[in-house]
Amino acid sequence: MTSRSIRLLIICTSATFISWASPALGESSNANVISAVSQWTRPYDVDLSIGFLDPEANSIPEELYGVAIANDGAILVSDRITDAAILIDPHGTTSAALGQAGEGPEDHRELGGALFLDNGSCGVFDSSFAKKVVVFERDGSYASTIYLGGYRQYVRLLRCEDGYVGLAVAPRANNSGGLSLAVGIASFWPNGAVRDTLQLVDHELPPPDPNVRMKEEDFEIIPKIASGPSGRIFVQEDLYKWRIECFDRELKSLWTIERDVSARERTAEETQQRRDQMMQKLTPARCHHIIRQMIARDDGALWVRSDGQTEPPGQLRFSRWNAEGKRESDVSIQGLPHVAGRVIIEGDWLFWTRPADWELEEGQYAGQPYMALYRLMREDPR
Repeated sequence: MTSRSIRLLIICTSATFISWASPALGESSNANVISAVSQWTRPYDVDLSIGFLDPEANSIPEELYGVAIANDGAILVSDRITDAAILIDPHGTTSAALGQAGEGPEDHRELGGALFLDNGSCGVFDSSFAKKVVVFERDGSYASTIYLGGYRQYVRLLRCEDGYVGLAVAPRANNSGGLSLAVGIASFWPNGAVRDTLQLVDHELPPPDPNVRMKEEDFEIIPKIASGPSGRIFVQEDLYKWRIECFDRELKSLWTIERDVSARERTAEETQQRRDQMMQKLTPARCHHIIRQMIARDDGALWVRSDGQTEPPGQLRFSRWNAEGKRESDVSIQGLPHVAGRVIIEGDWLFWTRPADWELEEGQYAGQPYMALYRLMREDPR
């Protein structure tokens, strides 16, 4: 198992705690309703050439490709299966294919993410040990390379206010036969120079159960992390609790939100017992899905989708906090396809794509969109 295939949720300390009890989905009567207005759709049988966009390739995990949306609705998709990336213009037409691994002035070797820069150009993050962002113009031509400092390797890189934020994970064997993973985050200036770093406490994983055969994807645990133009950085803290910490771009802890999932506070012994029970029942890949999705909004607010909640067909439901960590009314997005899909939200844009699903019989995709872009039209402020 390589170090890049082992990902982790973060446990760290914080300054301010905000506890709340989440109502069951559908109970809230004051959710802000947002309409998803279709801009374009592409059908299942569209002729596309890269792996993640080929429904016949296989069921591609979310971690194996990256999507970024520009302010004008252009979309950049990077695909780690074929080491390729494409640009889709605001009208849904493939406008450019970026260089593949081993070709062009820069070999980006292993694609790990996609992002748009402030000047409108696009970047493909190399998640190998090269630690760089390969920058391309909108016509697909190579522009420059941004080299990153700080930690040895980053598993995630996101845009942040006036720069970037990276997540680093360094696994090693511990004395108990399990794994110890040191986790850190770093913020960068636009030129890749390190602004600040923050080393978080190690997380200990116990030895694997010899009676349970675990696959490599069981260790594909990428911390839920989100950031945006506001400079707020959000990280899911705990492997077993619904808990998120907010940092500023200098990596100073601002506040922590925690959902009250029990009727009373457990003792330390009860807490440890519960954690041990959950480790036996959940593979690591399942643990981090306590929180399904975190979205950093442009105004510093945070939207969160929790795992296990039931959403009506064609709708998404998010809990919401403002930039100060104050709980606000839920957000409901309506008008999406009535089939399961992956959702990327940036600014006022929502990109929807449907991963391959081998459980569907031949012909069941007929008439269904395979990818689509929506404009979010809201009645209330974010």
